[in-house]
Amino acid sequence: MLQVEFSNETSNLLSALSLLDKVSVEMALMLTIQSRVQGLDVLLAKMIDGDCPLKAQYLVSLNHRQTLGVALCKHWLRKERLSPDLLNPILAMQQVEEATEWLNTQVTDAFLFECIMTKHDRGTWFRKQFGIEISDISSDEVVTFGKLLELPEFEPWNLSSKNAHIDFVLGGNTNLVPSIVEQLLSIDEIEGERWIQALHAVYGPKLPILPSEVGVDKEWEEVVDILEEWVEDERHITPYPLRVGKALSFESTISAMRNPDVSALLRVWLWRHLCVHSRAFIPWAPMMSAHQQEWNFNKLASTPSAIERFNMRSQNAVVGY
Repeated sequence: MLQVEFSNETSNLLSALSLLDKVSVEMALMLTIQSRVQGLDVLLAKMIDGDCPLKAQYLVSLNHRQTLGVALCKHWLRKERLSPDLLNPILAMQQVEEATEWLNTQVTDAFLFECIMTKHDRGTWFRKQFGIEISDISSDEVVTFGKLLELPEFEPWNLSSKNAHIDFVLGGNTNLVPSIVEQLLSIDEIEGERWIQALHAVYGPKLPILPSEVGVDKEWEEVVDILEEWVEDERHITPYPLRVGKALSFESTISAMRNPDVSALLRVWLWRHLCVHSRAFIPWAPMMSAHQQEWNFNKLASTPSAIERFNMRSQNAVVGY
């Protein structure tokens, strides 16, 4: 009922929305975000105004549909229809000063990306906020953001970290591969899946195995054998960091974002990497339609200054920019 052919009656849309709590949140978001039904945005806004139970989910839908205006968010803040925790991070990305000030008082893992995006001297701010010793930081998420910022102090890599596979993808350091493959010998397919996905995000077509082949065309033991032989033959070695098989750059990051074989979780972190170092926020979510994602990527790629800033990021990280 969220398809165009059913959109002539408001009752049809209301019936469709009433069924969204019967499916997973991810599925509900995908259905509403990708729907091309006319009038859906107005109806979702009215449902939020009416204080409906799924109002937080509808806010996410409107935000990712890129139809959410600053005035409407401020209206819901004044009327207390939605909590500041939901609205202020969105407003801060629209450079609303009072939302940015609120964000400065909420430096938690949940809002760390938005906090970083609103800072000019991001590296300097991050060092002052969390220090420069990884051993003093208890949050794996914070450490990963330090690596995303490419701060030299956060370069050491911990294979046992919960986010070790994400850290590996953000850095693209191929020298770490032997220790990753060695670990695969002692874990099962379920635990090893994230590492195959991470290796693919770094090597792309250069990896001798696709994530989709694991457990389908090839058993786990065979996968590990293939990767062991690949490392023994030193085919994993490159003189520079990689992203989907090419030198880590703005262009290869966009390629990774477009690659359906790169997992949604990894693309979330690549999107953050792209926004932070391009100094340009682009709306993105894995449940957006391919057309919408492509439009956003093309818009960013048409900005030479954003490309230059990303490709000069290592110089900026040293001075705290």
